[in-house]
Amino acid sequence: MAQKRENILILAKTYPTPSAKNVETTCIAGINEDGEMRRLFPVPFRLLTKESQFHKWQWINVAIEKSSTDKRIESYKISFEDIRPGVILNTKQDWEKRIAWINRVPVVTKFLPDRSSPHLQKDQSLVLYKLQEPVRLEIVSSSTEWTTEELRKLKQDGSLFSREEALLPPALEKIPFDFYYRFKANTADGTGHEIRIKITDWEAGALYRNCFRFYREQWQSQFQQRLERDE
Repeated sequence: MAQKRENILILAKTYPTPSAKNVETTCIAGINEDGEMRRLFPVPFRLLTKESQFHKWQWINVAIEKSSTDKRIESYKISFEDIRPGVILNTKQDWEKRIAWINRVPVVTKFLPDRSSPHLQKDQSLVLYKLQEPVRLEIVSSSTEWTTEELRKLKQDGSLFSREEALLPPALEKIPFDFYYRFKANTADGTGHEIRIKITDWEAGALYRNCFRFYREQWQSQFQQRLERDE
């Protein structure tokens, strides 16, 4: 596959997960200057150099090539050796700069009859779903430790990097809960249904850690307020 360079605005990234090939990986969602959505995977974000790391709402210039394993039209691989972080869009003037780009993301308002995924047009897999009803947060306990297989992946040398161990980031923290959004959604057949979607966003994991650090046993109410009402 041929590479090309693009400027991509970062819209979201998932919490890292153990990877058989790359130690740990993150999936990145963004939009390029032409308004085309981009899914960038795999990205071992915490293993990138500080100069290559980037923030949400930051432009990056990067070489990409179409994924040979993921046939979805937005899915690309990136070159880790030359990521050039650029301007971060601020929130001045009521998010004007950010909203201008949000408005270019494909929008859906209904879910499919099987009530499992948005009602997508041809070749769409990254979209913005506009809620008709408020969301409710569901918190489900999960394992507090990585499995033996996950630990093996996290402790491997990694095929993408050849760094000294001292340069590696702290061990990836296991979040001992799974988080879900529940909401009432319109469906394409007109029946409507309650939808349950898992939250895999990096910021949700970071928010959990911060809430637990500051509020300890009272973390859940603070976390729930942020995700249900403030986000």
